[in-house]
Amino acid sequence: MYSTINVATYPCAYLYGYEFPTGAVVYMACRDVQKAESARQEILTNNPQAKLKLIKVDLASLKSVRECADNFLKGLVK
Repeated sequence: MYSTINVATYPCAYLYGYEFPTGAVVYMACRDVQKAESARQEILTNNPQAKLKLIKVDLASLKSVRECADNFLKGLVK
């Protein structure tokens, strides 16, 4: 099952004690990798066992979406 969650939603889930299923990997799609890495580190500070991966994508660019999908399917996600 795939789900999307944005940075604004995650703190709410964290505050209410929601825990992701054990072993779940959360893929953080982002346009700005530096900002996403900062958010990733903040989440890991509160939830060190979280498995978070960043994947760069600009939804305004079909080329970027294709590259993102290719990288995801090839396992080339940080």
